[in-house]
Amino acid sequence: MNSSRDQPAPFGVQKDKAATRLRWAASEAATAGYPADVAAWVSSCAVKEGPAPAAVVAPMLRAAFAALPHVDAVLVAAPPDLEREALGRHIVRLAKTTRFALYAATRAAAAPRLRVRRAKVEDHDELLPVLKAAAAAGGHLARLPQELNPAAGEQFALARLISGALEDPGGSCVLVAEAGDDSGRLVGIMALSTEVDAAGLAAAYDLSAYDNLTAPPAEPEPEPEPEPEPEPELEPELEPEQEQEPEPPSPELVPTGGEGGGEAGEVEGAEAGEAEAAQEGDAAADPGPAHPSPSPPPTPAAPTPSNKAKPKPPAEVAATGEPLAFRVSMFCVAPTYEPQSADFLESAFDAFPDKDFCILTLPPQSSELPLARLAMTRVASYSADAPDALHMCHRAGTLPAFKVRRAVKGVGRCRLTLPKSVLIESTNGFSA
Repeated sequence: MNSSRDQPAPFGVQKDKAATRLRWAASEAATAGYPADVAAWVSSCAVKEGPAPAAVVAPMLRAAFAALPHVDAVLVAAPPDLEREALGRHIVRLAKTTRFALYAATRAAAAPRLRVRRAKVEDHDELLPVLKAAAAAGGHLARLPQELNPAAGEQFALARLISGALEDPGGSCVLVAEAGDDSGRLVGIMALSTEVDAAGLAAAYDLSAYDNLTAPPAEPEPEPEPEPEPEPELEPELEPEQEQEPEPPSPELVPTGGEGGGEAGEVEGAEAGEAEAAQEGDAAADPGPAHPSPSPPPTPAAPTPSNKAKPKPPAEVAATGEPLAFRVSMFCVAPTYEPQSADFLESAFDAFPDKDFCILTLPPQSSELPLARLAMTRVASYSADAPDALHMCHRAGTLPAFKVRRAVKGVGRCRLTLPKSVLIESTNGFSA
């Protein structure tokens, strides 16, 4: 069996009709509650003839759901003849046309999800065999947390761990998983803690893309702009004093008759001309007081290297904010249900609504953990000699997908600030 998130060409359909059948199958699947983000498609399936060929299909479907933890259904688009084959005994028909049909194998029927809840002290006796079996198999996280300080051979250390988590729900949490069938038996346990050394992790691993697992520092309030300095007042310009020119003698005072009268008039006219020439020379030599010019504004001093902001190393940056991560301090699941380990994550994030990251560390020599392989990302370390491998996942990884389309008229007021041409619509039909 080959399962893929991409929709293949339908079985037994001509090429000219394949595109139409594909659109019809995708539309019917979304209507039935299996949009593209929670569905996979069977592109091929072959079973060897034998006494019970349908018996091998069930484990293949469980393996497909284990490899695709976010998938809720495996879909098949094919003619109705598929119902008589081995795969047809494990699928249900969702929709059909005259010569074509859409089938689905649901997770609830093939591999039901684990039911995760908070642990109770009364769960101790049923959880102890699961923990011991995982520890005997060499599971690194199948050990009681070191901060619990378990004594050698202590019988009720696990009960102490559960009791402490119930008393401090904001700092720690213990989750248990029940099998998805009707038995309700406990098949796994996960212990979580908010004690995370964000500064130490940021110094050892490249967490810059995740804000060093801390809340960004609050932006400082903008400082008020300094008021501009008043310009210096200029002294009013002083106009140079102009000396009044001497009035010429009135004609009636100048003697006009007699012999001496003419000479006296000539002498007085000559003296008046010399006085005027002397006054004009003095005025040209003394231009008057100079006009005061405004002084240029002071030039601000250039910043010196000592008062510039220095970049902080990763450890100092991480220490400036509140850690936004919690860590997995203990985790073990029965071997049959290990591929469903990712079912713990949604309840884990619900236990700490103010945290965005879930992290766990494993030594390099430990075996691969299905939880880390299926639902987490390994973070690169700054040194090849790092003692542990750091794995992490974000809260958004557990959210359902959404689609984006152009807005249409008649849509109510959105609670989010969005561009006018874009509307976010969740896959369940509600507008955000």
